[in-house]
Amino acid sequence: MRTGLGVRIVMKAGVFLAGACAACGQGSLTPPGAPAPMLRTLEQVEPRTPISGIPVTISTPGAYYLTTNLTGTAGQNGITISGSDITLDLNGFALIGGSGSLAGVQVSGARNNITVRNGTVREWGAFGVAADWASNSRFQDLAAYTNGFDTSGFGLYLGSDSSITRCLARNNQYGIATGDRCFLAELVACGNTSRGVWLSSGCTLTRSTVGENGSDGVVADDGCTVTDTTAYGNGSNGIETRAGCTVTRCTAYDNGSLGIVVGDGSTVTDCSAARNANDGITGYQGCTIKNCTAFTNRVGIVLGDSSTVKDCTAALNSQDGIQAPYGCYVVGNQSDMNLAAGIHVTGRECRVEGNNVSNNARGIDVDGDRNLIIRNSARDNGGLNYEIVESNRVGVIALPPLSGDISGDTDPDALGMGSTDPWANIAY
Repeated sequence: MRTGLGVRIVMKAGVFLAGACAACGQGSLTPPGAPAPMLRTLEQVEPRTPISGIPVTISTPGAYYLTTNLTGTAGQNGITISGSDITLDLNGFALIGGSGSLAGVQVSGARNNITVRNGTVREWGAFGVAADWASNSRFQDLAAYTNGFDTSGFGLYLGSDSSITRCLARNNQYGIATGDRCFLAELVACGNTSRGVWLSSGCTLTRSTVGENGSDGVVADDGCTVTDTTAYGNGSNGIETRAGCTVTRCTAYDNGSLGIVVGDGSTVTDCSAARNANDGITGYQGCTIKNCTAFTNRVGIVLGDSSTVKDCTAALNSQDGIQAPYGCYVVGNQSDMNLAAGIHVTGRECRVEGNNVSNNARGIDVDGDRNLIIRNSARDNGGLNYEIVESNRVGVIALPPLSGDISGDTDPDALGMGSTDPWANIAY
């Protein structure tokens, strides 16, 4: 009885379990569809449009790139950009012009937010890159050479409010030109037939080299800043600016005319001008020239009216070391071994104070009247240490005794020998 009951219990349990399994869902017997794609499309991987032939016009916003070197044809631009918000990546390749060709890259009409980068544009008849109508744009890592010989064009020509960085312009008719308020950095503009770099108003040029161009190295319009730039071996001026400009930590040497010349109200600081065929550093009216060196030029430093030259060195120039006309402040300078005057005041109402002049043909030479000459020191100048016409205000000129000489010196130029006057000029 118990055994049979036990069997029946087991059997009922088995029936229950079988019923429960029968009630379980079996799932659809229809096979699933194809697997969803796991990889991105080519457009997703490379969201840019390739360019494999020229001439071509780009008008749709987006990114474009070269797939190989491309050669232009006569009477045509290589790539024409006729829209805004476009990036053109040369992708390390070259756009190559040829006889009668126009521009390698031409931006047509007033466009915004154009980027051209990373490649070479060469041998185009008009321009390498002509983007003077493009504002708020960028030009990066470009080499432009041997362009512009059919139309006196530029290697690179960019519009206003734009930047150009790490670019080379060489052997073009003109090197690089800009619109207003542009930023230029790490450029090389060398060996161009005419100017190297031409800046419109309000631009900044920094950390660049501009050399061996046929005319001026750098020409900058009003309100520009030029810093940390070397201008050498140019056919005319090294660095030339218009009014209200700042030139800082620049070098100008071996240029065919002036080293550095700045317009009215400009400032030149911490610069060097050497071996220029004409004057080393020249400022027009109301300029400040400070902490600069002018060496082996014609005149070392030339001031305009109402200007200041302070803490500068002028040496071995073929004429005057420092030359000042009207209303200038000449203070704390060193002028040595120049072949004319150490400091030459040609006008009136200047203040010449605290300078040292030595071994020049003349020391401090004052031709005009109503000037103030105080607290200077001069020695071993070939003519007179102080050659000053009448009607000037001059601190007493003293010749202090030599060490151990308590009797003084009988030099007839020694007026007020041993004077303790704090405004005295010293001859030694």
